[in-house]
Amino acid sequence: MASESVKDQWRTIWAGGRAIADYVTRCPEVVKDKHVADFGAGSGVATFAALMAGARLVEAYDINPDAVANLKSKIVPGLVVHGESAYFKPVTADVILLGSMPISPKLLIWLIEIRYAGKNIIISSEPEFILPKHMTKIEQDIWSIKFPAHPLLEPKTST
Repeated sequence: MASESVKDQWRTIWAGGRAIADYVTRCPEVVKDKHVADFGAGSGVATFAALMAGARLVEAYDINPDAVANLKSKIVPGLVVHGESAYFKPVTADVILLGSMPISPKLLIWLIEIRYAGKNIIISSEPEFILPKHMTKIEQDIWSIKFPAHPLLEPKTST
C-alpha cells in the first residue's frame, strides 16, 4: 500500500505547485514570453499556469512515469515533457519553477549557481524544506534565491 501512495503522489495538487500557479497567474510578467522549466511537475498545475500566463515554452520534468504519461497526454503548444530529473544538469530556461520539493544543501548550491547565471527561480515549498537564510520572500508562500547568495559565487573585487 505504501508504495502505491508514493507512486500516485503526482496526482496531488501540492500546496507549493498551487502557490506557484497562483503567483504566475497574478504576475504573468514573470513568465510571459520566457522559456520556463518546472522541476517535479507532477500533476502539471504550475506547468499549465505558466503556459496560460504566456510562457513561450515550458519544459515539465518529473521522474514518475505516470506523471510523465499524464502530462504527455495533453497536447498543448509550447509544452515539452521530460521523464527525467533536471537536477544538476545545465539549465537553458529563463525561469525555474520548483514547488513542494525538499531542498537539500547540494540542491541549494546548484540553484544558487543557476540564479547567479541570471536565471529566475520561483520556489514554493513546505517551510521545513527551505533554508531561509538563502531565500528571499517575494510574497506569502513564494520565495526566490537571494542574489548573490553565496560568498564563493560573488564576483571578486580587486583590492
